[in-house]
Amino acid sequence: MKPFALLLIALCVTAPNASAETYPSWPVVVAPGDQTNPRHTWGRVFWTDGRDSSGTDLYLSTVRSGTPEPFVAAPQWQYDFDVAPDHVPSGPCGFDPHPEPVPNTASMMLVWVDSRSGDLDLRVKPYGFAYGWSAVDTPLCSAPGFQSDPRIVRAAISPDTSWIIGWLDRRNGTDRNVYAQRINNQSVAQWATDGVPVCTIAGFCSDLEMVADGSGGAYLVWTQEGAGIRVQRITDAGTPAPGWPVNGLPLSGATAATAAQPRIVLDGGGGVLIAWNDLRATGSPADADIYAQHVTGSGAVASGWPVDGLPVTTAFQDQSLAGLVTDNSGGAIAVWEDGRNRQYEELSPNYDVRALRITGAGTVAPGWNADGTVVCDRPFAQSNATAINDGAAGVYIAWEDRDGPELAPDIRASHLQGDGQLPITWPAGGEDGVVICDVAGAQTMPSVGYMCNFLLVAWVDERNAATTGKDIYAVSMSPFGRVDVGDIRPAALALGAPRPNPARVGSSTHLDLPEATTVEASIADLAGRRVTTLVGGERWEAGAHELRWDGRDAGGSTVPTGIYFLHVRTGASSAVRRIVLMR
Repeated sequence: MKPFALLLIALCVTAPNASAETYPSWPVVVAPGDQTNPRHTWGRVFWTDGRDSSGTDLYLSTVRSGTPEPFVAAPQWQYDFDVAPDHVPSGPCGFDPHPEPVPNTASMMLVWVDSRSGDLDLRVKPYGFAYGWSAVDTPLCSAPGFQSDPRIVRAAISPDTSWIIGWLDRRNGTDRNVYAQRINNQSVAQWATDGVPVCTIAGFCSDLEMVADGSGGAYLVWTQEGAGIRVQRITDAGTPAPGWPVNGLPLSGATAATAAQPRIVLDGGGGVLIAWNDLRATGSPADADIYAQHVTGSGAVASGWPVDGLPVTTAFQDQSLAGLVTDNSGGAIAVWEDGRNRQYEELSPNYDVRALRITGAGTVAPGWNADGTVVCDRPFAQSNATAINDGAAGVYIAWEDRDGPELAPDIRASHLQGDGQLPITWPAGGEDGVVICDVAGAQTMPSVGYMCNFLLVAWVDERNAATTGKDIYAVSMSPFGRVDVGDIRPAALALGAPRPNPARVGSSTHLDLPEATTVEASIADLAGRRVTTLVGGERWEAGAHELRWDGRDAGGSTVPTGIYFLHVRTGASSAVRRIVLMR
């Protein structure tokens, strides 16, 4: 890598957390009325905005420095929106691999439920890099009856970008079916007016989710009333893919009626992994479990997987699926809210957060607890969890966390690597997650995305509820659990700045200990992987010390140009410093 390119990346990585000990979470929007439902991608946050008392609109802002601006401000109500592409890290800063503006090209597309016609219809609007291109909102489906629960994926990438939208549709007045439409980069529909049917079985469909299939089409998964989970693969022409039945493939077998709330991810080989909540054990929601299935691109259950699904967890009491993310290795990581420790629900729900990585072969990945690796099991309830892949084989997770049954929730987050463990540089005392925000008032509805190589967490914040209502705040967290609001506890040590920095060979760092203690010091790379250990749990006396790194890994080999992190832990305290190596 060229030195100047490294410096650009260093700036991108360093800037969001440059003043980690003092920089507070920043308000994305503080305005009259309620701002809710934050969703973000590519460093921009979208939300539903209630400042207009006649109906909600859709607003957006770039994080940190942006000014909130209306994205769709039309008569009546605009709400229930989805945005694509989703927040997937695909470049050096978590952005699209096409960073330069493309003339007349949309970088994002939103779809939402719109009531301006007096009915509930669907409309879309692109957000582009411009170059003279005018972005307007366009009707997507104006069929009779209500259209709701839209989901959107980017099916193809520029210069021939296209998008596929799926939704639930009540146009026949009696059923709620699944429909879809494909639009090009100028929001022009490519299939039949008002969309093509994906499933028209009598009854009510719900819980729709989607993922692009990587070949110009998409997978749609939903709950079919009385028939459990169904999945369909459609081509770029809006028809079932070869091998797939009309109205989709049923997944949950004889216990279908008791399955719901599916999540879906690609398996990297043309197929998908799907997980869902399942009541087959007793039929009672108080006994809900989580099952999963692996389906090939041709519509068959993957070899070795049970026809009726693989149990992910069948632990005592109820488990509720919160998210499913790819592990970028053919498998997936399921995240759920776990009630096995729940007692006296009315007084103390006491739900925890757990996760499990399942391989494409249906086995538990090495390092993970087969009964679910604990993400957080603090007393009282953890709820409303959300998850995102970490760009490798691991997962970031954020959730609402309570310190008491009557106390307002705060926001916490954690990072499990592909081996099910916290990064070696994780802050001391952060085993149950680091605090993202715990100011007065409730913090709810966490949403996760990326800003450079940092996790971006946004949420609905009620600190100003008495004056402006609900607002949107955000903060960034490094892969090592460092948050803009500082560490989860004051450091009982002083770690100086590495010198020189950038360095060509190695560097030294001053460490001041206020008392005698055990010291652990290690170097990690940008992904949080251990490069080498400098101090392995030795007891050092109080006073000034020097930590030296020669720019080599544990095997004695010279490490390449890049950004590295010095992590020091002393008992319950820890600190981190960045080191940039330029060979």
